Amino acid sequence: MPPVETALEELFKHNPDFLKACQQFQWGKIEVAVKDGKPVMVTVKKDIKLS
Repeated sequence: MPPVETALEELFKHNPDFLKACQQFQWGKIEVAVKDGKPVMVTVKKDIKLS
């Protein structure tokens, strides 16, 4: 099984739509809960960065 970082690089490389969605999100966190190797829930936390 490849390391998680390598798998994420491949995910972005082969799924440009997913990368575009992340780029539109801009600033914050996207968490994906995985159960038995399959994504089951996505949590999105939008942060506001103050200068």
